[in-house]
Amino acid sequence: MKVILLNQNPAVSRLVRLSIEKIGYKLEEYSNIAQLDEQNPADVFICDHELVDDSVDYTPFGKHIIFLVPRNFAKKLGKHTLEKPFLPTDFMDFVKRVATSGDDETELQEPSGSDFSDTSAENFSSDINDLDLSKEKDNFEEVTVKAKVARKDKDGKRVKEVVDGKKVTVFDEVQKEIKKDLPSRLHARRQ
Repeated sequence: MKVILLNQNPAVSRLVRLSIEKIGYKLEEYSNIAQLDEQNPADVFICDHELVDDSVDYTPFGKHIIFLVPRNFAKKLGKHTLEKPFLPTDFMDFVKRVATSGDDETELQEPSGSDFSDTSAENFSSDINDLDLSKEKDNFEEVTVKAKVARKDKDGKRVKEVVDGKKVTVFDEVQKEIKKDLPSRLHARRQ
C-alpha cells in the first residue's frame, strides 16, 4: 500500500516513516505540494496542518486523506483527522483503519488502547529510542560575549550619574557565556 506524506516537521517525519515501515506500507515524503503528481495517487495521503492550503483540493493525491492537526485545532479539514501529539501505535492503528475503511468519517482525538501486543509496543519503543532525537535539542555551542549590565547599588537600584546635565544609568561591560543555537541538521541537509 502506498502512503504519501506532505510535511516539513522532522519529528513528524521520523515518527510517520518509522510507523509506516512497521506496518509494511511504502512511504513517499514531500515537503511541497508542487512536487506531487496527481496522475500517481496514493492509497493514503497524509498532510500536516502546517502545509494545508484551503485553495487546494487534496482528493487527486490519495484515495484516503488524513490531516495531522494540533489539539483544539479550530478548523475542520477533512473526514480523517488525527490530533497531535499521538502515540506511534495509535497512529499505525489509525492509518490501517482509514486505509481499509469506506467513506466513514474518522477522527482520533484522545490516545486509546492499542490492538498491538506488548511485544510489538516494546519493539516499537526501542526503535523510537534508536532515533536519538536528543541530538536536536543539544544542537548549540557555547560562546563568550560582551554584555552591558546596569551597575546597581547596595539596595539593588540602578546607579545614575549626571552627564551634560542629564541623569544616565551607569553600565559595566561583562563577559558572559551563552548557548547559541546551531542550524538544525535538517536545515543543513536542505542547503
